[in-house]
Amino acid sequence: MKFFAAVLLMIVFGCNASTENGNAVSRQQELTPDSAFFYPANSLLKLASEEVITQPYYIYAITIDGGKRDSVQLTNDQFSALAHKFTDFNIDSVPAKRYYRAASFSDATLHSLTLSYTSIHPAYPVKSMEILMDENGDKVHRIFINRSFQNSDSAVIEKLGWNFEQNNFYINRILSFSDGSEKTIQKKVFWQ
Repeated sequence: MKFFAAVLLMIVFGCNASTENGNAVSRQQELTPDSAFFYPANSLLKLASEEVITQPYYIYAITIDGGKRDSVQLTNDQFSALAHKFTDFNIDSVPAKRYYRAASFSDATLHSLTLSYTSIHPAYPVKSMEILMDENGDKVHRIFINRSFQNSDSAVIEKLGWNFEQNNFYINRILSFSDGSEKTIQKKVFWQ
């Protein structure tokens, strides 16, 4: 973990904030696939998921589908199946990462660092990922993933978010059908 923190510090200092006229100004730096450090988000999400199912957490989900709200307790297997959506495509793998543009953004005012990855390959389901962390790169606060893919009967857009501080994640799905209709399903999973 110290290695990752050291590399993140290099990224932070490489795109440090400066001041103009006494006001903090954030800088953004775009990195090439060869020079970019890809944060091991996939590994972090797998570890977080494993921790949830090995601890005696009460796990439940709230789903809003067609305006109807439902809550249900989840088994460890049900939780794992939902959490797998965050890790089923690994953008930091060697074959995949060359198809992602990496950028880092350091915000001196908020004392935070954002690592952004955007796909340049239209067939890859993960279109973008953002990792929000403290300014030193020691602690990840949230991970956001945007996915899109085609099912046999619909186009699917998924927006996923994992909140490490509040023990929850969400999966929002928008299904667009060939007749022009859409269906939105929101699911939020909690453990406590």
